[in-house]
Amino acid sequence: MVRSAPLLSRYSPAVAASTALHLAKGSPGPPALAELVAVLAPENIHLKSLVVPRARQGLLAHYLEVRERLGPGVILLPAQVCPVVPAVIRAAGLTPFALDGDGALATPSPSTYSAALSEPGVIGLLVAPMGGYVQEGWGTLLRALDARVDVGVDLAQAPLSAPALGSDLLTRADAVLFSFGVGKGFDTGGGLLLTKRTLPPRWPIRRAWPIVAEAAARSAAVRMTMALGLYRALLPLVDRMAANDVAVPAPEQADSSIARSWLGRMPVVTSEFQRAAERSARLGGLSLIRNCCVSVEATCSASARPLRQVLRLRSDLDRDAILGALRSAGLDCARGGEPFPEGADPTHWPAAYRFTRDALRLPFLGRFSDDEFERAKAIIEKVLITHGV
Repeated sequence: MVRSAPLLSRYSPAVAASTALHLAKGSPGPPALAELVAVLAPENIHLKSLVVPRARQGLLAHYLEVRERLGPGVILLPAQVCPVVPAVIRAAGLTPFALDGDGALATPSPSTYSAALSEPGVIGLLVAPMGGYVQEGWGTLLRALDARVDVGVDLAQAPLSAPALGSDLLTRADAVLFSFGVGKGFDTGGGLLLTKRTLPPRWPIRRAWPIVAEAAARSAAVRMTMALGLYRALLPLVDRMAANDVAVPAPEQADSSIARSWLGRMPVVTSEFQRAAERSARLGGLSLIRNCCVSVEATCSASARPLRQVLRLRSDLDRDAILGALRSAGLDCARGGEPFPEGADPTHWPAAYRFTRDALRLPFLGRFSDDEFERAKAIIEKVLITHGV
């Protein structure tokens, strides 16, 4: 008998249909957009803003401009990145070159990027923190860069992590990308590209309200399946769909009035991510977590703004058995990491591969109530004790 509802806050989008109805009336958007940019990327408020229906369209717009400006070449990026990212780079006529993780996190360190700059044909690099976890030391990389090398920052999985990257990297960046889709915190749909470059105004402009309405419909569908008790059974299908979602639509623009919905969500999102950071640090302070996990300082840091709380277990522990026990107890979890480049042997990136074998993702802690978080913490402790930690 199920005595309490499963803890599924990772899948609890909060967008409301009323937002889309309000946007349908139309209203100037640029002031809201400027205010939002000043909060998300304060060092980049001078950059041009391109509002897009989907973040991947903004990324494609950027790399099409890179192709025109610098010609064909290689873009360095993490092997552990959303599968659509390398697909976008290829669609722009460029070649992605995947880099290994740093041993603690799944993504490359600044020194890994620096070492790879000598690869033939490198014309750019993409920094893409996974889930809000950011390394230090980006100044070293910047000093190694030729002025012509394009620098992109993909914050689709880390919407509030720009300050952690540092003002030097943000100032040097040619483009910074944000996503506000369902599951990214804002849950309102759409994306935002900040760019130093002038992009050709040749793309059609979509109205804002259908984008938010689509997000609201997805939100309603998620909540309905949760209410019916079906969502848990669908999670493997959802994960497979996410891994296979690599379609690259042509660039479009969106009416900037959508920024009002983003800005309206900003206080809530900020408080949720702050709460997630505090709870992440609390987990990292538990002796049981410190005994069973490695890289605790990297993944349970109060300075991170985690979209997914990652626990990287010791290699001698059975990650999959612990994962199954947590899910059986009602705490929604998943294996850590993203799919590796299609057709490639994951062991080609040994550090990132070990990470994906050892790590598990907890739900987004920022949307739990205090009671739900205490219940989640008790489940984690009980399962770890049961598995001999």
